[in-house]
Amino acid sequence: KEIIPVRFDFITFLEDAGGPEKGWVITSIRTGDNEKMKGAYNFLTKVSIPEEYEDVRISKHVISAKKTVDGKAQYSFLDLKGNLIATAENLESPAFYKGDEIVVRKDRKIGLLDSYGKTLIPFKYRSFQYAAPSFWWASESKYPRTVLVGSDGVEYRIKD
Repeated sequence: KEIIPVRFDFITFLEDAGGPEKGWVITSIRTGDNEKMKGAYNFLTKVSIPEEYEDVRISKHVISAKKTVDGKAQYSFLDLKGNLIATAENLESPAFYKGDEIVVRKDRKIGLLDSYGKTLIPFKYRSFQYAAPSFWWASESKYPRTVLVGSDGVEYRIKD
């Protein structure tokens, strides 16, 4: 019985995104110019994300897929059924954190998106670090005064 289609050159089981028991694997094929293009496949639900991306990441509730279009990095955010939720250009490697919050760097500034691509925390911070569920340490300049920012975008200044 075929569990994963044999059309892929490489597959990688994911320990995050629920691990193999959730059924997700990252799939790869080599193109004519020997470039490796990635996609994703769920061997439990048979959902397939085509191998047309340079990078694919899967969290508990969202798939982030990167490709370059006209020299610009474009990210597509998909749900776990493969439906497009949102796209964004000029982002640098999104990182998933607790739940569905996605830390994103855009135009050299850091912000936070939800799994639907909605901006939760605006792109204005130079540094950004997880503090606690729904809270982030952030600063706007190189030698900053650090603030605590909630996932709702509200800043809490720390007294000196």
